[in-house]
This record gives sequence, structure tokens and C-alpha cells, in this order.
Amino acid sequence: MKTRLLTSRFADNFVVSDIFDDRLVWSRDREFQLVILSLVRLTEVDELRAEELLRRIREHAKNLLVYAYDGDGSLEELARKTGVTLSGQQLGENVAIANMENS
Repeated sequence: MKTRLLTSRFADNFVVSDIFDDRLVWSRDREFQLVILSLVRLTEVDELRAEELLRRIREHAKNLLVYAYDGDGSLEELARKTGVTLSGQQLGENVAIANMENS
């Protein structure tokens, strides 16, 4: 993973996994300062799995940055569709901070 090479001092802080299934990532002793998530990922699974992922993120992360690529639809539309509440901290047309209490 290129990130580990560029920031080798922090390599142990980076995790690559299947965010929907990896129990190690979401173990009780892990806490993340930031989770970065494409909202399209929540539309690729059934509603129950998407809700479970959002619950895990709320339990283990302090901040959630969400984004959408051009062609995915608007960020606001994807947020509505996936039940994610944007905090109002829009960082660009396709990037925002999600409200962790309501997401």
C-alpha cells in the first residue's frame, strides 16, 4: 500500500479491509479519528448492511467524511438515499462532513 510507504512512521494506523465484514476493523478496542466513505458504497449493499456499517462508524469513529465522484449523483441526493445527514460542513461540491449523531 503506497500510503504505508509515504507515511511509514504511521503505517500501523492505516487499515485496509472490507468495511462491511471485517470484525477486526470494528473490534471494541479500535477507535478512528476519521473514516472516509464514498456514499455510493452504501447503495451497493442491502439496507440492513448499510445501516450496520453506519452504526459501526458511529461507535468507532469521531469524524466521518463522505464523498461522491462526478457521475454518482449529487452528494445531497446520495445522503438522503442512504440516510446520512450532512453536517453543513461542505468541503467541496462532492465532499462533506457527516453528522455522526444522525448518520
